[in-house]
Amino acid sequence: MTDRIHVLHLDDNERFLDVVSTFLEADNDDIDVTSETEAEAALDRLDGPERIDCVVSDYRMGPTDGVDFLRSVRERDPRLPFILYTGKGSEEVASEAITQGVTDYLQKKHTDQQYDLLANRIRNAVDRTRAERHLAEREQMLTGLHEGLRSLMRAATREEIADLAVDIADDVIGLPWIAVYLLDESAGVLRPVSYVADVKGFDDEPPTFIGGESLAWDAFVDGEARRHEDVQAHETVYTGETNLNSELSVPLGDHGVLLAGTTDDAELDDATAEFVEILGANGKAALDRAEREATLRERDRELERQNTQLKRLNRINTVIRDIDQALVKASTRAEIEQEVCERLVDIDPYAFAWIGGYSDINETIRPRAKGGDEQQYLGNINLDGTDNPVQQTLQDAETQVVQNIFEDDRIGSWRKEALKCGFRSVATVPLVYEGAVYGVLQIYADRLDTFDEETESVLSELGETIGYAINAIDRKEALMTDSVVQVEFRVPDADDFLYDLSADTASNVDLRTILPQSDGSHLIFYSIADTDPDDVIEFAESASGVSDARLISKRNGTALFECRTANDTIATTVADHGGVPRTVRADPNGGRVVVDLPEVAEVRSFAERITSAYPSVEFVARRERTSAARSKRSFREQLDDHLTDRQREVLEAAYFSGYFEWPREKTGEEIAEALGVAPPTFNQHLRAGERKLFETLFEPDAHDKA
Repeated sequence: MTDRIHVLHLDDNERFLDVVSTFLEADNDDIDVTSETEAEAALDRLDGPERIDCVVSDYRMGPTDGVDFLRSVRERDPRLPFILYTGKGSEEVASEAITQGVTDYLQKKHTDQQYDLLANRIRNAVDRTRAERHLAEREQMLTGLHEGLRSLMRAATREEIADLAVDIADDVIGLPWIAVYLLDESAGVLRPVSYVADVKGFDDEPPTFIGGESLAWDAFVDGEARRHEDVQAHETVYTGETNLNSELSVPLGDHGVLLAGTTDDAELDDATAEFVEILGANGKAALDRAEREATLRERDRELERQNTQLKRLNRINTVIRDIDQALVKASTRAEIEQEVCERLVDIDPYAFAWIGGYSDINETIRPRAKGGDEQQYLGNINLDGTDNPVQQTLQDAETQVVQNIFEDDRIGSWRKEALKCGFRSVATVPLVYEGAVYGVLQIYADRLDTFDEETESVLSELGETIGYAINAIDRKEALMTDSVVQVEFRVPDADDFLYDLSADTASNVDLRTILPQSDGSHLIFYSIADTDPDDVIEFAESASGVSDARLISKRNGTALFECRTANDTIATTVADHGGVPRTVRADPNGGRVVVDLPEVAEVRSFAERITSAYPSVEFVARRERTSAARSKRSFREQLDDHLTDRQREVLEAAYFSGYFEWPREKTGEEIAEALGVAPPTFNQHLRAGERKLFETLFEPDAHDKA
């Protein structure tokens, strides 16, 4: 705003006009006077481009008078200061002038002081009007701001707040340059989000501000509003082609900055600057509120997600506890797998679950158990293709999760059929124990993002539990079933204690049995013929991972030894993966391993696990075998054939007399007396019978060889 005052003076006396003009301009540096002798000419001045701050008019001027002229002025501007400056003073004239809205009334006097008085009256009238206008404009701005702030404080997003702030400013102050810039934290720049840019050089889009390269950035960093009267005078002007003149930069906290500016020669007045600063303060408050509310909404969403996840995990854990109990009771692999599938689909939103693995007949993947609504899904997909999660999981033995079947390429060629069945996410879990993969469990859900990190972890543990249960079932079936699958491996050489011992002694070494211990080690019993026992003990004591080596017995040139090994061997690896080692023989040239597996075992997977652990081992044969000495009847028949009549008589007498109870119900001497034999004879027959009983139980094939 300028402080100069432009006065329009109307009087039909040209000489008087010149005198007034001279005195006013000479004695008052802030007053400029434009003189007219006719009312029409004066009105044209008012209608012209030049700003008039005050009108001074004589009363009597030929065909018109000052009051008529006042009416015409008031029709154009009801608030323009108007001073009636006349030589005729009367109450009638003053009353009429006041009625028409005159600002002041001053009678002409022929003294020098009258011009000073006139100047003061002009200055007071203009200052008062300017103050009233400023106040009115401010009230108008505040009214517009107040109406807009209600919407501003209801806005939910940064972008919506930016748009509303620019709309409010444009409606109230209507400047050619209004913009809200928000901080892009990832790029470290201020980007224009909403703007009015009737500015030369901003035809496409206002510039983005980089740190330290703009006036707006300086205001943002300093956190203080900055007003620049001449933007062109600064090195950081936006572009050399812009006609932007003055600009106010108001920081919006750590969110961004509000800019308002003028073009060409226009200036930014105080009222407008005040409005922009108030709008900026409220914009910052709105952005702070929106940020807090967004944080709270995100926190609520996260809590809701966590609650949903917790409920799901609780359901999963409940089902898994039920599954664990079912696994304990299950007697076959088929029971385990079917129970798992049926119980898993009781969990919302799991829609379908199945377990499968490689078929030993043609080495293709085949389903073994299903639960839920399959919709012929497995029949419509290529299980043996290379681009599917089942193949990958069987090879890598790692759980794989596809949270969005629409987008994740790991579902491969199965996507179309999966979506057709309503499946939206899937988890593929290996059934693994001690590195051995017994198959794969695949669970489909009808919602996106079902298998989060915690759920994936729980399902992976379930896969290990199922793998352990299958391993235990396979080992039991391999021991107890009448029909087994027998596989044979040739061992040219191996990093294995028994094979190293055979090479060192140049003798055959036979494994007799393995007993796993709670600390992870194994007790192994092995025999070796025609070798000095001291040499065997010496070698065992020097071997890595071997301890507690000792001689058990020596009969007919064959010595039986025991030792503890902390390292894996071929035999322990076979046992850990569900096999029953029937023959483990090491000879100086290599050796062979014969293993019994249950009929349902995956021979291919088992063989791959052994050969991957011992690369030199070669898979030789697979054959079906009906086990002798497996049924109760065959066991008893074999034992009867092996015992003498006296040994059987002594065992029965000792058993039914309570000799094996604790404490004993009868002593050996008492039973010997009842049988009519000497106590040493009783003890000899009892020991021989016990040995043959345990041989029949633990080494049933030994009698056939004998």
